[in-house]
Amino acid sequence: MKIIDIKTPDELNLSYKKRIEEYCAENITKVSEPLKYQNYIPQSLDIEKHLYFSASFDSQDRLVCFCGIYNGGRYSPWVHRIQNRTFVAPEYRHKTFSIKPRFYTVELTNHQLNLWKKPELLFISIQEFKRTFRMLKYITSLIVPTPVQEWEVLNGYAKVAHGENAECYQKVIYANYGPHQLDFDLPTISDLEYESRFISNEPSKK
Repeated sequence: MKIIDIKTPDELNLSYKKRIEEYCAENITKVSEPLKYQNYIPQSLDIEKHLYFSASFDSQDRLVCFCGIYNGGRYSPWVHRIQNRTFVAPEYRHKTFSIKPRFYTVELTNHQLNLWKKPELLFISIQEFKRTFRMLKYITSLIVPTPVQEWEVLNGYAKVAHGENAECYQKVIYANYGPHQLDFDLPTISDLEYESRFISNEPSKK
């Protein structure tokens, strides 16, 4: 596997940025990824506003995965989302809930954190309702740089994106990587409120 840094604080690799955007346009569609395809259109992928954005390729130069570290002016300056815009090529996904697909992006995250010498408060989030934290906890156990404090599961759902759709509120696990106690200060709603707002009113499936 080779890792290409497409965006760093000092550089934007325009040729690989274009390659990733073209891959997304061709392969991440309403048919193939009906719940998440809009995350991968150029303005939502938002490569240029990532602190770091990297992709890995196999020995035949085929895309394996990509993800980034993101603030984008969306969060307090000390808060960054890792594993942002994670995507694993279908041929590298595992068919069972073994967390294997995320291992490739953990390699990218470890690479990015080794480049970024002073991370502060980092978090990972997932948007699927009632998904367990087994995957997130496993991911954090594989991240090599060690946080000052333990990874902590946030109660309720944090608002990680602009808007008021269900997708904007996600489950979060976070940790302080710096020497200071920093607050995870994203707006949060309870599990009960989330279910009341986004689940209870959904039409039942027959």
